[in-house]
Amino acid sequence: MFLFSLTNVTKKFRINEKDFIAVDHVSLKLPSCGLVSIVGKSGCGKSTLLNMLIGIEKPSSGSIYFKNQNIKKLSKRQISSYRLKNVSMIYQHYNLISDLNVLENIALPLLMSGKSKDAYDSAKKLLKNFG
Repeated sequence: MFLFSLTNVTKKFRINEKDFIAVDHVSLKLPSCGLVSIVGKSGCGKSTLLNMLIGIEKPSSGSIYFKNQNIKKLSKRQISSYRLKNVSMIYQHYNLISDLNVLENIALPLLMSGKSKDAYDSAKKLLKNFG
């Protein structure tokens, strides 16, 4: 079984009354274990593809399946749950919340998932492990 399966995925954006195709008819299967690299020049659609995989963007056409579930058809509530339980992304510029300190930023995902009891202890362990 594949973790992700993409079939004929296209993503178009409308910019200044013109269509811009960021991802054009991509089909691929990503295994449930191992390492996959997405490589390409700046502006070729890597981030758009990743945003579709994690459910931030929906494809204009085509299908994206996660463990045989079409994520394009998930409701807003289901897509939030999908992101909370199944996928994550580490951004190049981190996207930290400036009003929170380091410990609070690290604990935030656990707090949001309802694990408030252990959130700060887990965050402290991570900080210690990574120096």
